[in-house]
Amino acid sequence: MDRDATPPRKRTGRRPGKPDTRGEILAAAQAVFLRDGFHGASLRGIAREAGVDPALIHRLFGDKRALLLATVRAGFDPLDIIDRLVAGGPDHLGVRILMSATGVWESRMGRAWVEAVSRTPGLVAVMVGYLNDPITEAGKRLLGFSEAEARLRVGVMESLMVGLVTTRYVVRLEPIASLPREELARVYAPMLQHAISGDLGPTLTRAQQRQP
Repeated sequence: MDRDATPPRKRTGRRPGKPDTRGEILAAAQAVFLRDGFHGASLRGIAREAGVDPALIHRLFGDKRALLLATVRAGFDPLDIIDRLVAGGPDHLGVRILMSATGVWESRMGRAWVEAVSRTPGLVAVMVGYLNDPITEAGKRLLGFSEAEARLRVGVMESLMVGLVTTRYVVRLEPIASLPREELARVYAPMLQHAISGDLGPTLTRAQQRQP
């Protein structure tokens, strides 16, 4: 045996190859937000969990609020939501929209989002708006809407959903705050169904005229 030969060093740390740094940060953020809540979490703690410099999180995501939104979106597949909305046809679309939205809002990560919204009401529109594109696409596929008509109808639905989020999660006004999701659907789904497929009158006609 060559006494001068140096045995190979045992590899330590991360596996070789380019790491998915963004994915690692999102996974660490999810773990910290679930454990500590939005206001108990810190970017330094998330950076420590991910094994990165806090400055990298600032560079990739911005502030803690933006990181939370990115974490929620990472588990959100818009194509899957479109498929689920379209699968049942136009009937009871309002029910499927409401159940899809509340299912996300009341998931484990959704609760961290709700916590952030309850202290920063300006996030309500963001919380509701992330579903706009999938709902717009589903409306165009199911009912043959133009882009202008689909956007107008989704805007009407968004106004209803902002009211629901504010009432149920931010203000926690009873009895809406405590209604089971199925009961919530019974109350709100007909309004959402009208927004997506009912007669919106002259306002819709003007929107259609503006469509190129």
